[in-house]
Amino acid sequence: MESFHGADGDKIGVLLRHLAPTSLATMVCFGNKAEPYWVQSRIEFDHPDPRTWTHYFHQVGDKLFEQERPDGLPRDTIPGYAEYLVALKLAEEAEGSMDVHIYQEDSGKLSEARFIRAPHRVGIQMGDSIRQHWIYDDQIVASEWGDGATSHRMRNTEELMLGLDENVKRAASQFLAGLT
Repeated sequence: MESFHGADGDKIGVLLRHLAPTSLATMVCFGNKAEPYWVQSRIEFDHPDPRTWTHYFHQVGDKLFEQERPDGLPRDTIPGYAEYLVALKLAEEAEGSMDVHIYQEDSGKLSEARFIRAPHRVGIQMGDSIRQHWIYDDQIVASEWGDGATSHRMRNTEELMLGLDENVKRAASQFLAGLT
């Protein structure tokens, strides 16, 4: 569970994930208004390798995208929200890199990306975009998402919810309740 911070450094939302042996559920919610930005994703795969994904469910606000893996995609293709799994795999290694294609769930756009393990971080280059996931004890503890947005691992739900907008807290609580 991670807090989400805007370019000014203020905590404005949450980034929550639930990893099971053959699926990854993710929820991102942030903002301080009546209708915060909200995305929920569920990716299913055959093996604990995101490149074997078979199906995804992706919802942005009231727009729903659901699809089986399209035929003809390169074998190394992962959905966008599976980026975390590739970074986590590289976090367990001292060095290395992995080239993949990233399939954007909401547009169907395919982009080339390179994940690179460096000391204390995994960097991702996708076109002109660079993101980083910071590593401690083989775990991702913070991420830089571009345009100044960051996320930081929290120790507990109370720390996560402290200072958040009520609508963001409600969305986070509903996601977490659905995991039990």
